[in-house]
Amino acid sequence: MKLSPKTKVDELLTRYPFLKDALIRLDPHFRALDNPLLRKTLGKVATLSKVAMVGGIELNKLLNEMAQEVKKQTGEKIPAVSTGSESLFVLPSYKFEALQKSMVEIMGKTAKGSKQ
Repeated sequence: MKLSPKTKVDELLTRYPFLKDALIRLDPHFRALDNPLLRKTLGKVATLSKVAMVGGIELNKLLNEMAQEVKKQTGEKIPAVSTGSESLFVLPSYKFEALQKSMVEIMGKTAKGSKQ
């Protein structure tokens, strides 16, 4: 596996589940990954580039941190490749929390609707 801005969060965490804790250490907002429903839904569309934006983390730092954690935990060296053309837009934490709350509400309504 190669880490890049386009790496999907769900793909990454399926292969390296311990990276969830590393992401939470970088930004406590990623504790939302503890919610299996959010992880499976958002994780399939969220890329490491988006994670960097939401967390206000420089993309190369995120990629390198993830690669270092994989090496530390498994001994596996995985390349962290950034194209260098990603723009970094930082989403303020209050907007992230509002987005997260909206997603939880949507998921709750979807789950209730599928049981009927």
